[in-house]
Amino acid sequence: MAKSKRRWLIERKKDVFFRQAKELGYESRAIFKLKYIDSMFNILKEGNIVIELGCSPGGWSLYILEKIGESGKLYAIDKAPLPIKRKYPQIEFIQTDVLQSDFLDILSKKMVSDSVDVILSDLAPNMTGKYELDYYRQIALVKISIATIEKFLKRGGSAVVKVFEGPESQNLRKLFLSKFKFVHSVKPPASRKHSSEFYLVGLRYFGGAYST
Repeated sequence: MAKSKRRWLIERKKDVFFRQAKELGYESRAIFKLKYIDSMFNILKEGNIVIELGCSPGGWSLYILEKIGESGKLYAIDKAPLPIKRKYPQIEFIQTDVLQSDFLDILSKKMVSDSVDVILSDLAPNMTGKYELDYYRQIALVKISIATIEKFLKRGGSAVVKVFEGPESQNLRKLFLSKFKFVHSVKPPASRKHSSEFYLVGLRYFGGAYST
């Protein structure tokens, strides 16, 4: 076994969030990131219609379902399979690559409503270890998240988008400020200490969804 892989396994066994997720029956430790953000801003409510970008393996999805209840609807998107997709009728799982040119059209055709209450994105690229390459691949994912917000988020809605700290961070924050009344940058305790990730949280969207 490679040293890096062995080190990762050792770190995971010591990870309190990983252990808690397994004990509670969640798919991944990532649930505690969303749970923390939601506890701060009360984003998810019963009956909400939600788009989740980068849903696999389902850590956030399970938490979203708990919050929106049976009257809500979750459109969960990922190019990887979602193991929990058959267990909850309020999930519409769409297995597709968000970077393909017709992604927004594919999503639009699957949706019953023209707009949603909340858009959540935990999208991240497959990491190569090369900072510049990984960073700009993640920025491409942020841009498709913003395009999804512009097309589908209703006025007054909320969004959470993963971002890697870097040269574009301030520009992305300014972009959020041009679309939301309140914007916050949050690094949840469950984010790994060495990770550059943080989340842009936008509240009270005033840009409106595109008319179609």
